[in-house]
Parts: sequence; C-alpha cells; structure tokens
Amino acid sequence: MRQHAVTLLKKMDREIFEPMAACPPGTVSDRELLSSIKIFDVGIGDRLNFLSDVRSALRLRDIIAENGVQIVHTHGARAGAIGRAAAVLAGAPVVLSTMHNFVSES
Repeated sequence: MRQHAVTLLKKMDREIFEPMAACPPGTVSDRELLSSIKIFDVGIGDRLNFLSDVRSALRLRDIIAENGVQIVHTHGARAGAIGRAAAVLAGAPVVLSTMHNFVSES
C-alpha cells in the first residue's frame, strides 16, 4: 500500500495538482518525494482506538479545510474511514478510496 501511494504522489502532474499526504511518521521514506510535498502527521496509530481515531479525523478535517484540499484519496479500510469522514466534514468536493486490505473468512 505504501509503495502504491508513493507512486501516485510522485506521478501527479504538479502543474495541475499540489500533492500532499497525511500518514504516520516514517511512512514515506522516498527522499525526493519528502522534499517535494507537504506531509502531515495526523496521529493514526497501528491499532483501532475509537478516541484516537476521532482525534485523527478531526485533525485531518482541519488540514483539509486549512489547505483548501479539493480531492481526497484514501487507502485502506481504517484510514479510508477516517479520511472519508474528515473529507466530508471539511467539505472536500471529491473523495476517492482505494481498498488494499480486505477481511476474508476462511
């Protein structure tokens, strides 16, 4: 999932888009990318924690609103739910989600 997001961020047309990312610290290690986009830590932890996830969604909502983000693209189930909620609360007009992690029953 990380490599997929990094590839998307690197290949965006910078004349049309101003790519930025919200992710846990250390998620993006590509030096070229780190120096060319804004990266925000929204405090999403590794484990499900309702209170922490709500705080992350509110922080992300503020980042989206303060930066005038028009397109939000989320990745994964939990981060996707947090990101979609934040985008709706911030009034972002376009919200996309890519699901990488699925739960299956054996």
